Amino acid sequence: MPPKVSVIIPTYNNEKYIKAAVDSASRQTYRDLEVIVLNDGSTDSTLDIVSQAALTDPRIRVITRPHSGKPSIARNAGIRIAQGEYICFLDGDDLFYPEKVRDCVYIFEGNPSIQFVFHDMRYMYETGREERESHLQRAGSARANLVLEPTLGDGVFSCDSNRLAYWMCLISVPFHMSSVMVRRTLLDGQNVWFPEDMLIGEDFELWFRLVKSGSVAFLDKVLSARRMHKESITRRPDTAIWTATARIRNYNRSTDFFSSSQRKAFRKRISDDLFNCGYAQSRQGDTGDAQALYIESLRWDPNIWSIKRAALGILKAHLRSALGNGIRRST
Repeated sequence: MPPKVSVIIPTYNNEKYIKAAVDSASRQTYRDLEVIVLNDGSTDSTLDIVSQAALTDPRIRVITRPHSGKPSIARNAGIRIAQGEYICFLDGDDLFYPEKVRDCVYIFEGNPSIQFVFHDMRYMYETGREERESHLQRAGSARANLVLEPTLGDGVFSCDSNRLAYWMCLISVPFHMSSVMVRRTLLDGQNVWFPEDMLIGEDFELWFRLVKSGSVAFLDKVLSARRMHKESITRRPDTAIWTATARIRNYNRSTDFFSSSQRKAFRKRISDDLFNCGYAQSRQGDTGDAQALYIESLRWDPNIWSIKRAALGILKAHLRSALGNGIRRST
């Protein structure tokens, strides 16, 4: 009989954190699960650590792949071989709380129409110390904007898919990789899972499609922790560009889902993102890319204020470049 839950863990050079991540998955109070570790060609001791864990727990499967540098490729490989009725994901530097799987499965089993469950999470530092406020506590009024009454159970709420998707696209994504569980059938309904042409933001793109397609429940409980450290892929300087790319893709899929006023606000958010990316490029001295991003920002939200903002941004980028060249020539 196949396991009811599959936990998919992509990892690359996570020797400092991978044991804690795998232990947090294998030591769940819910035992009917498999843990699939996708080693993306690690060059440190990650493979040795996870292989040793697999020797002591037959539910742990280790798959080693050539290095791709893209977590989406490893996650998709895990989905293809997963046997569980329910799928969840854990990055190699994050943690599940012991009741995470049990509590999510309980919601699915009690509510056959629910296809996507998410819960709250906390951020933690390299040392493992967690922040006091949870992710949704930091987001302020997120709960009030996401959930519907009456409740599905104690601390379990049905979500309005339109409001949830709108919040994701304009404010912030209320969940992370470690705070989601989905029915396998919902994933099977997608032509593409995590887009493999994206380095960052691939989860945001998939979550938007899943929220559009399936019924969502929110469990008002902290059940995972996301580790913040300097080696994290989300610390890359191009993170904002990838996030803007994901937003643009989601906008292009929102025609039949968002109202005209929602799409107008969405376009403004994309415009602001692109402008901020242009400013970042300007600060780095890349005048050409900065100008292209400022112009693209204007295209997404054309109005007098946007024209002035883009023109001023382009002017400043060229002045900064000219001043920088002048200083280099004088030295």
